[in-house]
Amino acid sequence: MLQRFVNETDIDVIMLAGRYTLLEQGAATELLPACLEHDVAVVNVGVFNSGLLSKNRPAADATYNYKAAPRELLDRANQLADICLAHGATLPAAAVAFPYQHPAVTRVVLGMRTPEQVQQNLDLVAHVIAHVSSSGRALVGLIDWATSGEERRLYASPEARTEAIAALAALPREELLAEVRDRLRQ
Repeated sequence: MLQRFVNETDIDVIMLAGRYTLLEQGAATELLPACLEHDVAVVNVGVFNSGLLSKNRPAADATYNYKAAPRELLDRANQLADICLAHGATLPAAAVAFPYQHPAVTRVVLGMRTPEQVQQNLDLVAHVIAHVSSSGRALVGLIDWATSGEERRLYASPEARTEAIAALAALPREELLAEVRDRLRQ
C-alpha cells in the first residue's frame, strides 16, 4: 500500500515500520527506490523489530512482530550480534545505524516505554554519532594517504579506536556535538 501512495500521489514523506531493518529489507527492492524516484522522504520506525534487536544479545524468548521469534530469526540476530561484537559495536547501535545507509531514509524514530529505554536510546544515538564521526576522520586520513603516499594512521590499534569512540560517545550531548563540529572543520 505504501508503494501505491508513493507512486500515485504527491506525498512528501512516509513512515515505514519494521520493513527496512537489519533483519528485514523487503522495502529495499521496490519501495525505497520508488521513494528516491518520487522524492519522498522515509521516516523509518521499528528498527528493533519488536525488541529483538534492542539488546546486545537477543533473549531466547524474544518476540518478533509481537509473537515468539522463530528459531532461525533468533539465530540470525545472534550472528549479527557476534559480528557487531567483533567490530566493537553493539546490536542495538547497528540496528539504529543500518537504515541510514539508504539515501531515501531521512529519519529513524526509536520506540521506548520506560525512562531506562529513553536513556538507552540517547546513548545509542551518541554512539552512532561517535562512530560516524570517527569513520569520517578515518576516510579523510585514507584519502590523504592515497594522494600523498604518506601513511597516516588515525588509531594505533583497533582497541584504541574502540576506546576513542567510547570516550566520544560518553561526552555530554552538547560536548559531543561540539566535538563533531570541530572535527568537521579540520
